[in-house]
Order: sequence, then structure tokens, then C-alpha cells
Amino acid sequence: MTEVVDRAFQDGEPLFAADATVPDEQVPAALETCLELDRLLGDLGRWARESDADVLSLPEDVRAYYAAFVAQARTQLEAARG
Repeated sequence: MTEVVDRAFQDGEPLFAADATVPDEQVPAALETCLELDRLLGDLGRWARESDADVLSLPEDVRAYYAAFVAQARTQLEAARG
């Protein structure tokens, strides 16, 4: 999955498609992981800005791309959960 995301970002593609199968019993854990990833990326961004640790600061376009990816995964997992 990461290769698909990276290739789309590097090519400047606004949309991409990737298929991943998540067994029904793992949907709750996958959804929780998406929520945690979203929270951790936000925490890291805030920490980097507040601590002047520019080495860990992501450019806005990269942050937006990952945020969109996680949001789409979360939406699909929520739909699968029913």
C-alpha cells in the first residue's frame, strides 16, 4: 500500500486506487489504528512546530496527502463495520 501512496504523491496524482482486504474480525482494530495514526500525526506536527524541530516537520502538501489517505481508509472501514 505504501508504494501506491508514495508513487501517487511523487507523480502529483490527486487520486489513486489501491485494494486491500481487511478480514471482518480485524475491522475494529484497523479503524482504531487509523484514528490513532491521525492523532499521532497531529501530535508530531504540533510538537515539531512548538519545539522548532524542523527536521520532523512535514510540508503542508505531504500532511494533507496523508490526512486524506487516512480519512478515506477510516471512511471505508466505518462503512464495512456497518
